[in-house]
Amino acid sequence: MATKTAAPKKKISSASQKPTAKKTVKTTKTNSKPAVAKKEAIVKLPEVVVEVAEVANDTATTVKAPIKDKFLALKPGALIAEFLGTFILAASVIHLSKDGLTGVVGIGLVLSILVIVLGVISGAHLNPAITIAQYINRKIDGVRAAFYVFVQVLGATAAMLLLVALYNSNYDYMSRLAEALQGATGASAQQIADAGGVAEYLNKNYGMTVEDAAKQLGVQDKAPDLVEHKDLAKGKEWVALLTELIASIVFGLGVGYAVFSEEKCKIAKGFAVGLSLFAGLVIGGAVVALNPAVAGAISKFAWENPFGKDAMIFWWPVFIYIFATVGGMTLGMTAYRFILKDVAANK
Repeated sequence: MATKTAAPKKKISSASQKPTAKKTVKTTKTNSKPAVAKKEAIVKLPEVVVEVAEVANDTATTVKAPIKDKFLALKPGALIAEFLGTFILAASVIHLSKDGLTGVVGIGLVLSILVIVLGVISGAHLNPAITIAQYINRKIDGVRAAFYVFVQVLGATAAMLLLVALYNSNYDYMSRLAEALQGATGASAQQIADAGGVAEYLNKNYGMTVEDAAKQLGVQDKAPDLVEHKDLAKGKEWVALLTELIASIVFGLGVGYAVFSEEKCKIAKGFAVGLSLFAGLVIGGAVVALNPAVAGAISKFAWENPFGKDAMIFWWPVFIYIFATVGGMTLGMTAYRFILKDVAANK
C-alpha cells in the first residue's frame, strides 16, 4: 500500500510543475509587448517635446543669451548688408521722391528687391523702425538692434553726403547759363559757340556781364540744394504726426507678414514689404517718410536749437519721424503677429 500511494504523489507533483512552467513562459511573453510599447513611448515623447520647445523658443534663445554671446553672434556680413541696403534705399528716395506716383512705385520696387537679395544675409531691416519693432517683439536681441540702427543711420547719411558731393561736382555753371540764355533769347548753341562762348556772346550782343545775365535769368553760380528742408505747416503738426503713424501701421502690417508668417518664398516676402511701403506712402503723401534714417537723408529734421524759443521746430520732426514711425511700425507688426496667432489657434 505504501508503494501504491507513493506513485500518485509523484504524478501529481510532476503534473503540477509542468503547467506552472508553461504559465511562467506565457506571462513573460505576454508582458514583453507592453514593456516594449512603454519604452518606445518614453523615447518618442521627449523628442516631440524638444521639437516643440525649439520652435516656441526660437527667438527667446538669442534674446536671453549672455551679452558676450550676443556680441560674438554679430556677423560683419549682416552689418555690411544693412549699411549697403540702407545706402541704396536712401539714395533711391533722394532721387525718386520728387517724381510723384512714379517715384513712389520705384521706391517700393527698390525695397522689394533689396529685401529679396539681402534678406538671407541680415533680414534686410534697412529701417531703424523695423529693427526696434522686431526688438520689442523679441525677434532680435538688444545688441544686434543697436548695431543695426547705427549702420542704418550711417548708410543713409553716407548716401546723402556722397550724392550731394557728386551733384555739386557735376554742376556746370556756364552750361546752365547757356541753356537759360537759349531759352530766353532763342539763340542756338552754335551761335554762342561761334561768338567765343557765353561771356563773349553776352558782351557783344547785350553788353552784359555773366553775373548780370545769371542774376536776370535766375541761374545760380553753385549747385542748388539736392534736397531742401521744408518746415512743417504751422498748426498742422498733429495732422502730420497722425498721418505718419497711420502710414507706419500700414507698412508694419506688410513687414509683419514677412517676419511672422510661415511663408517660405523670399520673393513673396520681398514684395509684401515693398508693396506695404508703397501703400503707406500713397496714404501718407509727401509728408511721410516711414524710415527715421531716410528721413534724415531727405532733410526732414530741422537742426534748430532744441531748448530755445523755437524749440518745437526741432522737436516736432523728432516726434513725427522717429517716435510716430517706430510706434506705428510696432503696432502694425504686433497686430499682425497676434492676428496670425489667433487664426492659427482656431484652425
